[in-house]
Amino acid sequence: TLSLPLAQAPAASAASDPQQAQRRLDGMRLLVVEDNPNNQQIAQELLQDEGASVTLAGNGRLALDLLAVDPHWDAVLMDVQMPVLDGLSATRLIRSELGLDKLPVIAMTANAMPEDRLACLDAGMNAHIGKPFDLDALVALLRGGTAWRAVPASPAPGLDPQGALQRMMGNADLYRRMLRSFSGQAEALPAQLRAHLVDEGFAEAAAALHGFKGLAATLGANALAARAGALERGLKSGAGLTPAAVAALEQQIGADLQTLSALVLALDEAPAMSATAAPVDAAQRQQALRQLARLLGRSDMAALDALEHLRREHGANLPPEHFEALDEAMAQLDFGCALQYCEAMMSESHQ
Repeated sequence: TLSLPLAQAPAASAASDPQQAQRRLDGMRLLVVEDNPNNQQIAQELLQDEGASVTLAGNGRLALDLLAVDPHWDAVLMDVQMPVLDGLSATRLIRSELGLDKLPVIAMTANAMPEDRLACLDAGMNAHIGKPFDLDALVALLRGGTAWRAVPASPAPGLDPQGALQRMMGNADLYRRMLRSFSGQAEALPAQLRAHLVDEGFAEAAAALHGFKGLAATLGANALAARAGALERGLKSGAGLTPAAVAALEQQIGADLQTLSALVLALDEAPAMSATAAPVDAAQRQQALRQLARLLGRSDMAALDALEHLRREHGANLPPEHFEALDEAMAQLDFGCALQYCEAMMSESHQ
C-alpha cells in the first residue's frame, strides 16, 4: 500500500549516472488519467522509458470503466481537473463503488496550495505531485510509496524475469506462485525422462518436454525452454534422447533453479497489494466462473487474469479443495485440468 502521507513528491536526489537511472520502473503497471493530449504523451513516453507499462484514460469516467474490468494496477496517476468526471470525484468512486481502498492514487495537478492538497486527501488520494512533474521525483514517489517491487535483474544468462512479469501484467503474486510450481516440475523432469527412456516411451518424453518448454518460456527461463525444445524436436524426428542429454538438462535445471529461488525470495519481500472484496453475490460468482471456463476452454492466457479476479472477489466463498486444485493447475498452465475444477465449482455453486 502507499505509505507516504499526502504531500508534495519527495525532492529528487542528485543526478546519477544516466545508465543507472534507466528502467527504474520495470514491470510497473500505471494508469494515467489525463485529458490533455500533450500531457498524456509526455507522461506516457517518460514513464515507458523507465520501463513502466502505461495505459491512458481521458477522464475519470473512462478510468472507472477500466478499473472495474481490471483493478490490478500498481498506481493511478490522476489529473484533478477533467471533463465528464474530475479526478476528485473519480477517486471517491474508486474507493466507495469499486472498493479499491488499497490502490495508490496520486494526484497530478498544477494547483499546489495547501487547500488543494487537503481536497485531494479528503477525496481519498494518497499523494500529490505538481505539473509539470519532475521525473526523478515521480519515480522516487512510485518506487517508495507503492507495494510494487522491481524484479531483480538475473545474473544468469537465459533468464528474463522482467519480461515474464510484464507478460503477466505486473502480477507479482501470480508470477511467484507459478515460479514455485515450475521449480517442482523442473526438479522432477529428469527422473521422468529417464523412466521414459527405460520404457522407450518416447512420445511421453516428448510431451513432458513440450509442457515444460511452454511453462519455462512463460516464466522467462528462456535457456531452459530452448534446451527442452531442442530435445523435444530430436525425439519427434527420431533422433532419440540420450542419457547424456538428460544429464545436461538436469545440470542446467539445477543451476537455473538457484537463481529462480532467489527471485522468489526477492518477490516474497514485497507485500501483495489487494483490493477490498466486494459483497458476496452468487450470480456474480457464477458469471466469473463461466467467464473463466470460457477462457480455459480456449486455452486463452487471459484466464490467468480471470483467475485473479475470481480469487479477489469470490475466493473466500468457493470450495477450498477445488479452488486450490484449480490454482495449482493454472500455475502449471494445465488448462484442461483447470477447466474440470472450474466446472466442478460451477456445479456446486448451483446446488
